[in-house]
Amino acid sequence: MHLRAVAAQTLAEVVRDGRSLGDLHAEAEDQLPANQLSAFKHLTFEGCRYWHRYQAVLDQLMDKPLKAKDADLTALLVLGMIALSQDQDADHAAINETVAAVRELKKDWAAKLVNAILRQWQRQQSDPEAPWLEDMRFQSAHPGWITKRLTKDWGEAAAGMLAQNNARAPMTLRVNTQKTTRDAYLALLTAAGISATATVHSPDGISLDTPCPVSELPQFAAGWCSVQDEAAQLAARLLDVAPQHRILDACCAPGGKTCHIAELGGADLMAVDVSPARLKRVSENLTRLGLQAQLATADLSTAAWWDGQTFDRILLDAPCSATGVIRRHPDIKLLRRPTDIAPLVALQRQILAQLWSMLAPNGILVYATCSLFGAENRDNIAWFLSQTPDAEQLPLTASLDETGGQMFPQPHGNDGFFYAKLKKVG
Repeated sequence: MHLRAVAAQTLAEVVRDGRSLGDLHAEAEDQLPANQLSAFKHLTFEGCRYWHRYQAVLDQLMDKPLKAKDADLTALLVLGMIALSQDQDADHAAINETVAAVRELKKDWAAKLVNAILRQWQRQQSDPEAPWLEDMRFQSAHPGWITKRLTKDWGEAAAGMLAQNNARAPMTLRVNTQKTTRDAYLALLTAAGISATATVHSPDGISLDTPCPVSELPQFAAGWCSVQDEAAQLAARLLDVAPQHRILDACCAPGGKTCHIAELGGADLMAVDVSPARLKRVSENLTRLGLQAQLATADLSTAAWWDGQTFDRILLDAPCSATGVIRRHPDIKLLRRPTDIAPLVALQRQILAQLWSMLAPNGILVYATCSLFGAENRDNIAWFLSQTPDAEQLPLTASLDETGGQMFPQPHGNDGFFYAKLKKVG
């Protein structure tokens, strides 16, 4: 089957069935030839990234939307309009390939419809008076509720966040300082012909000018580095870990922060996650890096799993809307709903309050999310401080304190992230 038809079927599973693009990509690795995987992932990423933009167009070009069972046809239209907009192919080739994919999906009845809509888009996409230009979805390539919420929280700064959400994410490494130094690893990359620079915020980070397979990274299999966003690399450093500390990494999967804590000397480390499958990835990452931690599967919103022994340091990477990492996971635009936020906030508060009871006097808890929404971040911390007399908020870093702990996604830099550092007053 033509790659565009396969990509359309995959997008339909995201839109119609609510499936994760990451899960679908993992399945595709077993089903597609290796030489097609990169192009397949590109098509599906772009389809998710710009789905809402072209839905705004289709709402104007079509008398009525296609039925849910024909979500694959909608996906083909989106992919065709993206191809025409980005000049990836000659216009006639983009249209012909899309119509051919319609026939491969055995929906010949829609071939003329798809051809007509794509040709109409071809003619009108540069029209300065096109009705979709005023549509918030077309302007931001996001569902309207995300655009509105970010604008309410951040005003004019929201435009930059939305733009970065539509960009391609950089590839950032974290150097394992138990094996080498950042400067030494930069030299190794240079010798291997890989252009890279040191990150601004993380003392352990390296940003690659161009992403590459991990198999090309020097000593990757030997555990000299890991792939991890720069913002996420700050979590372990903010904990101020010492060898004598008993440490809990809560909601730890896939284990990047767990491994970083261990690299920084966290010897008595317990890593907990609700998902056994995701916890397996934590174990694999620890093994590759030559590190150790005690792993446990548990629901962190309760204390049923806890042995009663307090922790000196707790990292809570709370379950969240993930709106700060949309550029890495553009299917978030399709999977997340406005009704998700209130339950997430309630869960975040429940876990935070539960873990606080497990923190030793004078211990430190770092609260983190990869969200851009104030409700999940600053509002949660304000609520917690008002409810918790023995909680004291500590400074973070100079740059983080300027934004109240909120990091915004940056061009060629960090993802969107939030941090708060809390001390239990003894």
